[in-house]
Amino acid sequence: MTDQRHNLTLGYVWQLPKFAKNGTAVKLLANGWALNGLVQLASGNPYDVLQSTDGQNTDNQWQRPNRVPGSKLSVENRSIDQWFNTAAFTESTLTFGTSKRNPLVSPTTKVVNLAMMKNFAMPFNEIHQLQIRFEAFNAFNTPQWSTPDANLGDSTFGQITSTKSNNRELQLAVKYFF
Repeated sequence: MTDQRHNLTLGYVWQLPKFAKNGTAVKLLANGWALNGLVQLASGNPYDVLQSTDGQNTDNQWQRPNRVPGSKLSVENRSIDQWFNTAAFTESTLTFGTSKRNPLVSPTTKVVNLAMMKNFAMPFNEIHQLQIRFEAFNAFNTPQWSTPDANLGDSTFGQITSTKSNNRELQLAVKYFF
């Protein structure tokens, strides 16, 4: 699983301009804001289809099944219940399987992390600051699906049964810089 065809990671930091110059209340609320984030986009990784039985009688746990000639790997309405055409594979019995190495591709990754923070200068020392920070990991709550079950013979063959990363997580933090 080292063939990562496309991978894009964008990070950004935006220190908002100072809006108020006079008036301590307005200055306290309007100034010192910053936004930052991280966007990660990646294509899926190729993966193997294996069979869960020892049909080749070799005691090898990495046996490939046979590929049904003329069948397509894709399905018309792809979903987590049927990611690929499971009928395109049959168990290989007493012969080596005809399925190629890594014929399928796992789901893509699309993650957006966002953060918003405000720095407050401490009145007793200009160098000291208090930072209040709010962060949203996977901010748009997009499911990041795991690789589908690719073991021919399993009850969940061709199905995605989990996610590879957490759903949205929110975090509030306070830091004191001195």
